[in-house]
Amino acid sequence: MKRISVLLVLLLVLCACVPTPETEYVVNKADNTVEEKLNAASTENRDQKEIFPEHWTEEKTPIDDHLSLFIDADLITKEDGLYPVYRTKTAEITSAEAGKWAGEILGTPESRTGTVTTKEQLQKEMQRYLDQIAALQAWIDAGRPDDGVDRDEYMPSQEEQEEFINSYMEMIDKAPEKNDSTEVSDFQNMPKGGFVYTMTDGSSGYVYSAEDCVIVAKSDAADPYLYYSYYYEEEKDDYDPDYPWPALWKDVTLSREDAEAMLKREIERLGFSDFTVTQATTANLLCSSPTKKSDAQGWAFKLKRNPAGYPNAGVPYEPSQALQYGSGDDFMANPHVRDEEVEILIDESGLRFFVYSGKREVIGLENPNVELLPFETVKERVKNAFASCYPRDGFRAYRDGEQSNVTLEVYEMLLTPFTIRVKNSEELYEMPCWIVFFDEYVNDRRMAGRRDDPDMMHECMVINAVDGSIVHTEWNW
Repeated sequence: MKRISVLLVLLLVLCACVPTPETEYVVNKADNTVEEKLNAASTENRDQKEIFPEHWTEEKTPIDDHLSLFIDADLITKEDGLYPVYRTKTAEITSAEAGKWAGEILGTPESRTGTVTTKEQLQKEMQRYLDQIAALQAWIDAGRPDDGVDRDEYMPSQEEQEEFINSYMEMIDKAPEKNDSTEVSDFQNMPKGGFVYTMTDGSSGYVYSAEDCVIVAKSDAADPYLYYSYYYEEEKDDYDPDYPWPALWKDVTLSREDAEAMLKREIERLGFSDFTVTQATTANLLCSSPTKKSDAQGWAFKLKRNPAGYPNAGVPYEPSQALQYGSGDDFMANPHVRDEEVEILIDESGLRFFVYSGKREVIGLENPNVELLPFETVKERVKNAFASCYPRDGFRAYRDGEQSNVTLEVYEMLLTPFTIRVKNSEELYEMPCWIVFFDEYVNDRRMAGRRDDPDMMHECMVINAVDGSIVHTEWNW
């Protein structure tokens, strides 16, 4: 059974072809280095600022016959040089909290209506399927003419059609004729699930409430959905009658500057003033029920808790799943913890869509300025970690049956908190870690343009800045 720990990977479990680093690349002795540094009493040295260079450059260096490492990285660190560690824990979103946010965003409700799919809606979906089957059969009977229509040419078997129809008939039989409405005067004691509310001023709003997520939208839709501009750019030239979103897109005219000014007021009003923006992109608020439409157009902001003012990457990132960290009983990983995140859509009128998920409670300040490893040590850990963890087999290492020449280029390193488990506890540390962004070149061809795409998930090397261990997420959740 894998042990729960923030430390990772013994060098000995890696494949024999990996060269032995001159210095160990990861502290993995189940010692108490992190705890000792976090519990260190304040001394005259601990108001000392941790100062790091602004850039790290090293010429391309061979690791073995087919793997090289090149460093040309900007280093993004805290301007004040102080690196606090907070202790947090996951928590449920209460009905009272969800009701409070709903009231502040939507106003005063007078009725609540369920959003369960009705008999009529299911019957329309089933008829749409039957119409598609009939149209496809007519096209096949006509000899499959080239009529310029982009269609799925697969014809389900008679057995598959009957199975689909029978399943819909069963759902139709169980579905309600209509959704019941209930008179309400506030959002307190809300039931879990999604509901459309009618407000006293005649407007409508949607609220979804669960233990780990709350959604509030100024919309009459039962299925409000944020459709980002990068989705639209990828899909706008593809026609699919079953996927209407690109055709619904409307351009955003609101400037980011104006949107951020409104966002600042909203997060203070809602009690999220210690959250900072991690991503921003234009988006539409789309829905398909009761009608397909773009309900709002504006800027979608993602925010994370950041009371100490750490720098943000501005892109999504996670520990790379391509690197080989190890296996077996000696392999130690950081169990997955859902990110705490707020997402808000701002349009010309203000806040239109709000999502809060992965709630955490701040238990306290574990250390106001923890001692970090000197950068010379960090450099060695980074280089030796890549030498030991980069896979020497699989699709990255081989092309056309021959071993490829791979170059890893580290282009940015961000010193910011990463959530890790407290040893022998369900509580969490928001621990300063080096997020090492890198690109892979196979035979001089870059494998993914991550650094050029702020919306793509960036797979990184994550190194604990306190003890130098590699932090890798265990995804068996």
